Amino acid sequence: MKKYYIEIVDLDNPCEYAMQSKWFDNEDQAIKWAKDITFLSKQYSISLMTSNWNIEEDRYEDIEFVRYLDIELEL
Repeated sequence: MKKYYIEIVDLDNPCEYAMQSKWFDNEDQAIKWAKDITFLSKQYSISLMTSNWNIEEDRYEDIEFVRYLDIELEL
């Protein structure tokens, strides 16, 4: 099972994230959450992330980048 979250990164320091959302059960839920952001400085980039979810241990495994959402969300 895959889960998704939103990650916001400062472009001046891309190795560290500025914010992460909670985990969502599907991509649409994560994007809906991101669409509720009304302003995001151009200094930040917003990404959709995913991970296979370990149901037995209720935790994520390797996190993967899905795509940037900046243009899609028109922020």
